Amino acid sequence: MLNYDTNANMVMLSPQPTDYNMLSRFPTPPIQLPVQRMEYLATKAMPTYEDGKPYNFQASGKRTRESDGGMPNKRRKESVSADLLNGIGFRTDVDALERRLDGYIFTGTYSANEIEQELDNYTDFISDLEDLQDNHFLTPLQYQNLKNNLNRLKVSVYPKITILQNELTLKQNPNANVFPAAFVLVSQENSGPIREKIIIGNFVLKLLVSPHATNLNFKDVKVNISFIPCQRKNKPPTKHRHKDIENSKAVLGSDLTAIFRELKFSRGSYPHMIALRFSVDVSLTYNNRKYVKTLDTEASKPFISMTNTGLQYQQATGTDLEYSLFGDNNNEITIQRLWNMFHNQFLISTDQDANIERALSRQDFDFLTNCKIDMSQEYITRSNYYDMWDWFGPALKKIKYKKHFLWMFIKGFLAVFLTREEAEQVISNKNDGTFLVRMSVSQVGLFAVTYINDKQEINHFIIREEFIKSQTIVDFLINADAFKNILQVCFDENTNSINWVTHDKV
Repeated sequence: MLNYDTNANMVMLSPQPTDYNMLSRFPTPPIQLPVQRMEYLATKAMPTYEDGKPYNFQASGKRTRESDGGMPNKRRKESVSADLLNGIGFRTDVDALERRLDGYIFTGTYSANEIEQELDNYTDFISDLEDLQDNHFLTPLQYQNLKNNLNRLKVSVYPKITILQNELTLKQNPNANVFPAAFVLVSQENSGPIREKIIIGNFVLKLLVSPHATNLNFKDVKVNISFIPCQRKNKPPTKHRHKDIENSKAVLGSDLTAIFRELKFSRGSYPHMIALRFSVDVSLTYNNRKYVKTLDTEASKPFISMTNTGLQYQQATGTDLEYSLFGDNNNEITIQRLWNMFHNQFLISTDQDANIERALSRQDFDFLTNCKIDMSQEYITRSNYYDMWDWFGPALKKIKYKKHFLWMFIKGFLAVFLTREEAEQVISNKNDGTFLVRMSVSQVGLFAVTYINDKQEINHFIIREEFIKSQTIVDFLINADAFKNILQVCFDENTNSINWVTHDKV
């Protein structure tokens, strides 16, 4: 259930399953059909849904909706926003929308006005989710659920609307340049910066075909590469070809699904991004006419193929995040959008996307933004983002790649997000030799030790690269006589506060 705290401008969601398998949304036939008659929806099988309710039909073939209390098809915008903020009805509404679409496809009974209405409903759902992303501070779980819902709408709901629209068009004009099928990238396992010649994860693709089509035939799935130039670099993109993708062969199975399991980039694209599109040649018969078309998926989430992760990771990650935040043409975003997407990238960079041990707090984020951005302005610009990332990116790269830095951060021994003055306030009145490790505000990419010496004076010490070149940061702190008792930062979720615990060394 969602609760909306108007003071904190925070949406609180109860946990929802995040491993939603999109393929389970497509009902399968009770018997194995020959290739020429395989269909996106089985003409004899009744669809069922997450809540276990089948779709019921009246004798007239019109739909009845068990879960929506007979409400009109048209979704009212104001009620949807209330549903999202109060935690009622959103997934039920999407289920109801998908039920209606499957009912139209199953019966073949629908009008242009009904499909236009459902397209409006889909657009409202997308708008509401984007509003949450841009105007509310979400927790990591909330943001993951939001992304899952956006993905479900785009890969499961919208293609069905497209097929229904195309069927209506072909009924009116059999020569129209539309096709009663869609090719969908259902899921991709990874995105963003990745080392060349490393497997980039699974891609699952699905061919959706009108159940009223026959004589279905198709060829092997092809992979195409497109570039998204880096706006900060004048270096022109190198033209990539199909052969720059290794293991790029896959075929559609009997369930009209193809899975690429071992795709690799054979060379780097840094500093530019790569997007993949998948295509398949399809022929079928619809209303006694043969149609042939090459179907393309939407572009994948982008990658940056790196030849040297140590040297290129910071810039590559910054470019990938910048594109997620601003896209091609947008130059201003809200602080809430920056929080949601930056936090997501931070968890990925610190290997916490699957199991969160130390998420960012709003105090941490305020530290990062206030140090480099004028927070009196209404929006965050690209230039503001660059200022923050160019300062924080080197420290994040060190946390990710430098030995023991990530472990110290996860366990709270790297306090990180403190100014010099805040560190002094935390450590005041502690015993001599007490210290904490934070990120330096003035020295880009370096960390500092704030400690109390034997005269009860507060000192600051920059950990320069030469000090940890031949030893780890843990060894350095252990061997330094002035550093005796380290402060560990602990976040209390119950009180939403930070506590400090003293330990003997690390």
